Amino acid sequence: KCQRNIFNIFFPDPIFFLTLFHYLKKMRKEMKETKKKKDEQIIVKADKNYRKKILLIAFTLIVIGFFLLRYFQALLNRLSTLAEESPGLAIKKAENSLKIIFFVMFLLSLGLCFYLYRLGTSILKSEQFPPPGIKVIKDTKLETGRKARSRGRMLQVLSILFLMMGVLVPITVSLILRNF
Repeated sequence: KCQRNIFNIFFPDPIFFLTLFHYLKKMRKEMKETKKKKDEQIIVKADKNYRKKILLIAFTLIVIGFFLLRYFQALLNRLSTLAEESPGLAIKKAENSLKIIFFVMFLLSLGLCFYLYRLGTSILKSEQFPPPGIKVIKDTKLETGRKARSRGRMLQVLSILFLMMGVLVPITVSLILRNF
């Protein structure tokens, strides 16, 4: 018996080799299938009409921003000439202008905060990015699981930061102006 066991260690049974070969072949096949699944990621196709709409909105906002910039440059010029004649009146008008600017800035940050928080929540609920039913402006790989949840949480944190900026910047500037 002892000789037979030593013989089996150095020269195993042919059935052992067949079983091992079959197992390795099965493992290789499973690895190839897993790799194919990773390579075949789902792509959410872009909506061309939505892309045109977003680009038109972005262009319109840039033009409006340009005209607002020109308007506020002219306002600053008027305030500087008024400051030479009547400093108290110039400060009062500058404060009123800043209140309007900060109120608009707060409303914009509140809208952006609301949108980003809702988007982050829908990503967390569906556990996929982009969430179901959302339109994209470029072809986007569908992310699921941990990556999607991470994006959802990041968007929620970002929305809270935008809200804090919309609130804290006007308060900080008004406190600085009061000290002048």
